[in-house]
Amino acid sequence: SNASFGLRSGAAGTTAFELANGTLTASVDGLGNLKATSVAVRYTGTSASVAAGIKVSVGSQSYTFSQAIAANTVAFSLKGFSA
Repeated sequence: SNASFGLRSGAAGTTAFELANGTLTASVDGLGNLKATSVAVRYTGTSASVAAGIKVSVGSQSYTFSQAIAANTVAFSLKGFSA
């Protein structure tokens, strides 16, 4: 919850997105309750890369990519994880 999301989309292979600054609370059957104090997801297609500090906007909403993301990236991180 409370995450920020940035998306760049275009021709095939040029999509990039970042989900950052969020928290996670979940209940999974057989595993129990999960929590993370910080969650980040980063993805880029085979022809996409994003430089740190790139800003995307839609109307009055905007998002600035916090880190550079290389082409062909799939990354998921959890900090403060507990189960």
